[in-house]
Amino acid sequence: MINGSSSIFRSWPGAKTIYLDPGHGGIDSGAAHRDAQGHVDLEEKNLSLAVAKRLAELLNVAGYNVLLSRDGDYTLTKFNAWETRERIKEEAQARVDLANDSRAALYIALHFNGYSDPRLAGTQTYYCRERPFAEQNRRLALLVQASMLRNLRSVGYLPRDRGAKEDRSIGKPYGHLFTIGANADFARLHRTLDLHPQQAPPQTASPGSRRQRRRSPLYPSDRPSAPASW
Repeated sequence: MINGSSSIFRSWPGAKTIYLDPGHGGIDSGAAHRDAQGHVDLEEKNLSLAVAKRLAELLNVAGYNVLLSRDGDYTLTKFNAWETRERIKEEAQARVDLANDSRAALYIALHFNGYSDPRLAGTQTYYCRERPFAEQNRRLALLVQASMLRNLRSVGYLPRDRGAKEDRSIGKPYGHLFTIGANADFARLHRTLDLHPQQAPPQTASPGSRRQRRRSPLYPSDRPSAPASW
């Protein structure tokens, strides 16, 4: 780890850098799936990290430099269980600050949404138009959404297409936010992708990222000073 950014892959001099941010971590577990007995058997923080690690491998092989906001089960800012909700925005900003410092061409956040209503399940990509290179952001979101659907379907998972959506709320401070699944689908998606702690899913977002080569600047930090990292 270097200032919260981890790279365990081959460095390609002169290549573009992609910053992957697997959602949540540590005490912030994100969405969860419960088995028939009501016990938590899948947590978003673990699934998003597994996907990020596998995606990082694919992107690195394709010739990109890749950084991860985390490579284990932790957060970049320190907080307690009772203040998780209040500190999520600060944690997100810390990750964007580090991505900005790395001068990455793309910032990609990976999440598994959680809904109690199974009708809301599906795969979606969010982007924000209220930034420079807004049209490139939109094109990338469309490419990634199509790529995720195509590759998930190729391994037997049939997610609902919830589209590439503009969401102004993610402009503070997120960049591209890719939602791979919803918790109503956690168990089925887990079985389809054969996810284990040492194994991550097949190719999903990388073709879209590979086709979008023009640099898009990241969101500027709203913080007056560097984030607390540990």
